[in-house]
Amino acid sequence: MIVRSAVKEDWEQLMELNAQHNFPFPDFNNMLTVLVVEDEGKIIAWGYLKMLVEAVFIPAKGNKKKVVKSLKLLNDEGIRQAKRNKVEQIHSFIVDPSFKDILVKHFDYGIAKGDALILNVNTHG
Repeated sequence: MIVRSAVKEDWEQLMELNAQHNFPFPDFNNMLTVLVVEDEGKIIAWGYLKMLVEAVFIPAKGNKKKVVKSLKLLNDEGIRQAKRNKVEQIHSFIVDPSFKDILVKHFDYGIAKGDALILNVNTHG
């Protein structure tokens, strides 16, 4: 088995493998790399590294109206800057459930499918 960078000629096989899973086929914007695993000349797996932006919000405790207004200002400016930098998604990992409700209900955030996992590259291996 070998791992290598994907080439245009691989796309049909990538789509066939992807069809076996309930996962949308990506549009490949903001990709660092697309990789395939080949075994005896056949692609048996593929994956990619995608640029990811995480939004972090740290408000002062207290007045809920001010918290929501400051969140709106930060969110709107974050969206403007993301668009300017051609970022297609902003991820936010929520600890406080009240923020989740606010982001979903008032700021058009969607609920991600699956579990959020993290690998700290600089401390790995």
